[in-house]
Amino acid sequence: MASSPSSSPFSDKCPQRTYMDHDIHSSFPKLNRYSVSFWKIIMHDYIEGNGLISFIEPMDEQLKCIKTDCTKCKEIDDQLRCSIISTIQDDLWKELSSSFLGNTSAELWNFILQNVQRLPAMTHVDHVSCDTGANKLGPPMLTIRVIYTVANQPAEGKNLAQSAEGKNLAHLELYKAIVGGDMNTVQEKLDEDKTIVSTIITGASETPLIVACLKKTNINLVKKLISLMSPPDLKMRNSFGRTAIFGAAAIGHVEAMEEMVKKNPDLPYICDMYNQLPVHYAACAGEKGSVDYLLQVTDIKKVDELKRLRLVHALISGGFYDLPDEMESPVEYYKSTNTNDTENSVKEVDKVPKIRKLQKKKVMHTQAGELLKFICSEIAKLDSNKSVRDLIGHSLEAAAAMGNAKVVEEILVTFPNALFLVNENKHNVFHIAIANRKADVFNIIYQIKTQSHLFLAQIDASYNTALHLAARLVEGTEDHASPNLRSSAPGAALQMQRELQWFKEVKKLSRRQDKEQRNIYGKTPSTIFTESHEKLAKEGEDWMKDRANSGIIVATLIATIVFTSAITVPGGTNSGSGLPIFSERVCFVVFAVADALALFMSASSMLMFLGILTARYTVEDFRESLPKRLIIALVTLFLSIIFMMVAFTSILYLVFGDEQGWVLALTSSLAAVPVLLFAFLQFNPLLDIISSTYGPGMFGKRGNCILI
Repeated sequence: MASSPSSSPFSDKCPQRTYMDHDIHSSFPKLNRYSVSFWKIIMHDYIEGNGLISFIEPMDEQLKCIKTDCTKCKEIDDQLRCSIISTIQDDLWKELSSSFLGNTSAELWNFILQNVQRLPAMTHVDHVSCDTGANKLGPPMLTIRVIYTVANQPAEGKNLAQSAEGKNLAHLELYKAIVGGDMNTVQEKLDEDKTIVSTIITGASETPLIVACLKKTNINLVKKLISLMSPPDLKMRNSFGRTAIFGAAAIGHVEAMEEMVKKNPDLPYICDMYNQLPVHYAACAGEKGSVDYLLQVTDIKKVDELKRLRLVHALISGGFYDLPDEMESPVEYYKSTNTNDTENSVKEVDKVPKIRKLQKKKVMHTQAGELLKFICSEIAKLDSNKSVRDLIGHSLEAAAAMGNAKVVEEILVTFPNALFLVNENKHNVFHIAIANRKADVFNIIYQIKTQSHLFLAQIDASYNTALHLAARLVEGTEDHASPNLRSSAPGAALQMQRELQWFKEVKKLSRRQDKEQRNIYGKTPSTIFTESHEKLAKEGEDWMKDRANSGIIVATLIATIVFTSAITVPGGTNSGSGLPIFSERVCFVVFAVADALALFMSASSMLMFLGILTARYTVEDFRESLPKRLIIALVTLFLSIIFMMVAFTSILYLVFGDEQGWVLALTSSLAAVPVLLFAFLQFNPLLDIISSTYGPGMFGKRGNCILI
């Protein structure tokens, strides 16, 4: 709450703040030696947006005010300094605090600029995304909370604050009406007080229009509010420096934006406290309609270079590769070329929605590839090797960790020496791919013709080779928050098989001496594999035994039924010859053959399941022996069910059908139900096991480009 000028706690020379109420969230990037540049930009923009830039870049008189004269300025400066410290990574601050002797925010800021430099290594920089958590629409908000309570204000300030609070309570009914889209109540309030349209009605400094644009309210209500506001009123901002058009952009309220821009064309150029334009906000929110419209009414040439670059980043992050045909693609913001043929092909299929949707996906994929190639070519023009390394390092590492082989290959084709880049843990691109089990990225090694084994032989900070990393079962690496590796294969036994395949493939490509190489803890790859996979091996054993126990019960049941049917001849035997009475009938022959096959298949299945239950369960058994037994057991069990149903159908028709076709059709249809159910439940797992054991495999050359 602001005090009146006469009772202001600030002198005329005090640095004046613009915004007073902002929360600091944990999503703000922590300062470390790998995120220096990014942290400086975000922190500087935030401080400047809050009107506190004078606290870190003070003039002489303002610095004197902060140090000596003004208690309130000193309080704000202390809060700002503490907030800056809170965004520094703990271990880094421990290192810096011993040598920092200053007391003000400006001294701390200059100290950081001089003493914290980015390390020249490939690194996994923490990104601050527009779509993290619930706050998907904007950048992270920091914790600089400049609050002056009523108790800290002079008497006159208290009265003004209490008066403002009373007005806010009085505006609660209007707020609820706007949120609920109650046009009648809103109209009543407008009739009572026409000036209410330009009044702040919430604690976040929101006007009725800002509230209305943040909700999917009736467009007639929004139009009514806009019609009663003057062009300057439309420029009113909330606590985050955002006008009403930001809210409309975030929810795709294009019609509301059109009305506002029609009345005040300057709205698309007004930034919030983070120096974001409405079009940035719309791109982060993923609202294509808003992005399309705002790009039409925003002259990009009038926007400074930093905002243009941020716009490109926001468009790419939001997946807006397929901008409207009359607009330029993200690539065109970097270079001036004609749109490609794939864009024109979209126009040709405009009348076929499904084809257009597929074609747009193809266009997005094509434009993303073109953008990647162009960026790589532009980086390649730089003279400084350090700049090239810093620019491609993080992208290469992130792409390898996520399994994006196309991005990795494009970077390596443009910069072959990037194969030798390592991150802070001394992991190269193949180490990262192995640790995160990304086969598509690892397969790039087959495109290297000269001494590819040397890349696997490189040791990391713990003296691990690639074979050590392949031997270790982890939920990712220290460098990345990778997805659960257990989800890469269905079932613990198949995951164990997958791990063995990885270990065997890396072992095949490694040097002989690497197989016995010991890391910093004195462990060989084989030792690490045994130790780290002990729990998974036990889970795999339980997984196999559970299926074997279930399968052997079914197989035994089928064997019992078909054996009983074989010795109990349907219809009896001829007393003279001893042959079955129905022996001359075709249906009886079908029954006899099917019954015998069902018995043989079920007995085979029983034996295979028994073999699974009595196996040794060594680690190597999971690679081929156990999966092969399970495949044979499930296939023979499935065949025994089919033959049992055939035998049942044929004998039922023979004894009770009286050669009626409908009886055969009905019994055959019903007999197919259990067969189909078994196939539906077991076909996909069986297919996974067969593919994993006898399929083409995960590894092998996939691309045609020769790297080095």
